[in-house]
Amino acid sequence: MITGVALGAINAYIISTWPADAIENVQSDLINFWLDLSQIDPYKLWSGGFVYGFFFEKGIYDISPLNEFLDLKFSGRGIARHLSISVANVLSGAFKTFSEKESNETMIKVLQASIAFSGVSPPVEIGDQLYFSGNAIYENDVMAAISHCEALGYKEEDIIIDSIVGGTSTITKFDAAGKNTWQIMNRSSLLYKHY
Repeated sequence: MITGVALGAINAYIISTWPADAIENVQSDLINFWLDLSQIDPYKLWSGGFVYGFFFEKGIYDISPLNEFLDLKFSGRGIARHLSISVANVLSGAFKTFSEKESNETMIKVLQASIAFSGVSPPVEIGDQLYFSGNAIYENDVMAAISHCEALGYKEEDIIIDSIVGGTSTITKFDAAGKNTWQIMNRSSLLYKHY
């Protein structure tokens, strides 16, 4: 079971398109994807600038070059392993998980949504809903992976989680006495990202 949120969703998708024993192919595919991406301009300014983009396009950048790149790279691929990618529903605020059961066309849209960051780029329409990056809610959707494994018949004690996270790795001591609202909110955000 492979899961990903935000940029990690792209890595998860690439890994899931290869069988578990194709480690060299996975490594090569991951390296080539990120190297190829570094050769393009993944976003551009709207013709009306930042303010126009924010108010009239729902994001300050146009990421259509990145979306086209994802479509080009991933069209025609098949998913070979269990996969879940989670994004945030703009309209309800709910965390929505998509799995390998979706069509590849839908999964590409989910990947596009996974890298659409609120306020930075417009949300992505999937069905009749709008989505953007799931990291607005959770950095890593461990529960979807556990639930998926349990649905496959695995007992909880037999499920092993190996996770790569990019959040805060250490928590320092914090004395809330005399702190203002912003400092408390920042600390809450730090704790949320850590756990």
